Amino acid sequence: MDAQATTTTTTQGESGSQFQGGAVYRISCLPRDRHYIGASMWVSGRLACHRGLLNAGKHYNRYLQADWTDLGSGAFEFALVEPIWEADKHVWPQSYTARERARLKVAEHLHQREREWIALYEDRCYNISRLGTYAIDPPETPTSVEESLNYLAEHAYFGYGNGRADHIRVLHAASRSAVILALQRHLGGTVLGPYQSGRLQVYVWQIRGPILVGLVAQLERSLPPGLKREQFETWKALYAPKGTEPFTNCGKFPEVCASSAGYIAHRKRGDIACRMCLSCHGEYQKQRARKTKKAVSSG
Repeated sequence: MDAQATTTTTTQGESGSQFQGGAVYRISCLPRDRHYIGASMWVSGRLACHRGLLNAGKHYNRYLQADWTDLGSGAFEFALVEPIWEADKHVWPQSYTARERARLKVAEHLHQREREWIALYEDRCYNISRLGTYAIDPPETPTSVEESLNYLAEHAYFGYGNGRADHIRVLHAASRSAVILALQRHLGGTVLGPYQSGRLQVYVWQIRGPILVGLVAQLERSLPPGLKREQFETWKALYAPKGTEPFTNCGKFPEVCASSAGYIAHRKRGDIACRMCLSCHGEYQKQRARKTKKAVSSG
C-alpha cells in the first residue's frame, strides 16, 4: 500500500501526546500549507521534543523554525498520519535479542513509510532539501550510511530508555563497522567539552572490548575533521582500553568497581586515578572536590 492510498484510513488531527507507540507524524503549517514529516517508535516523546525545540528557537530544520517564529504555535497542527505500532510490552518476545530485532524491523518499516509520505507532499514538505535539511533517497555512500545510523539513534526508535544506547547495543550484535562509524561521528563532529566527554563514556561502555580497540586503531591512522590530535590523545588516555579490556578499573573504590584488576600495577606507577571505571568516576570526583574545598578553607 502506498502513502496515497493510506490517506483515507489514517488517523488525522490527533496530537499524539497520549499515543504510546510508533507512528508517522506530521507537523503542519496551516496558513502556508507546508508540512514536516517524521517517524518515531516513541511518537509522544518525539513530538514533545519537536515542540520544545521550536519554542526555544533551536529546531534543526531552519525553515520550519522560521515559520514557527513568524506565525506562532497557533498556526501549526501536530497529527498522527499513520500509527504503526502500539507500545504493548506483553506482545514482545521475552528474549532481549529477539525483542530488539523485532523493534528494529518495525523501525525500518517506519523509516520507509516516512520516506513515502515525504514523497507524497513533494515541494510542500519542509523535509525536502530545498525547504529544509533532508533529501529523499540520497546516494548510498559511507557518509549517508553514517547519517542513517545517527538518524535512527536521534529518533529514539527503541522507545524505552536511552534510544542511542539501545541503538548501539543492537549495532554491537549486528555490525562491528557500523558501531565504529557511529562512534567516529560523535568523536569527529564536535570539540570534546565536558558534556561530550561524559556522553562518550556511555557510548564506549556500550560497545567495549575489541570493537573499541578497532576504533582507536582506525582513528590513529586518520583523525576525522574537527578532532584535534591533542583531544584524541586525551580521550584515548581516559577511555581507550589496553589490549581487549574495555576499561582498566582504578581500584580506588573496590566496593563499587566491577573489578579491581590492574589496581596494583597502577598503584606502583603512581597513576591510580588515570583510568576510572564508570561506576566510581562520579564518587571519585566528589571526594576530590571535598578534599579541595577542605584544603582551601583550612588554608
